[in-house]
Amino acid sequence: MTFLIWFFTMYGIVNGVINSTLIQPTVYKLLASQNKAINYIGQLLWCPMCLGFWVGGFLGYFWISPTNIFLFGYLPLADAFIGSGLCWFAHCIASAAYQIAYSASSGSKRSCCGK
Repeated sequence: MTFLIWFFTMYGIVNGVINSTLIQPTVYKLLASQNKAINYIGQLLWCPMCLGFWVGGFLGYFWISPTNIFLFGYLPLADAFIGSGLCWFAHCIASAAYQIAYSASSGSKRSCCGK
């Protein structure tokens, strides 16, 4: 149960940052920046796998560690990789579900990110 709380919290944060209408204009500005360091931060905020890595590692370090639950030891880097993989998997499932629902209602294909 603790792992599910960790997972849904992590995916909620990542999905909220990536798909939020409040945060997307800021990310677009970061992506359009001519400064390479700022542009890189924008790319990290746009990618669910990258952001899942950092959010998973942060939550594993400061809140609940999934590796401590399953492996009986604390591995912060493993928490980050688990977060990245699970977040990417959940994002792919959500994108596929959105695409199926959208194509069934309008007859065209589109992903949840507009790509």
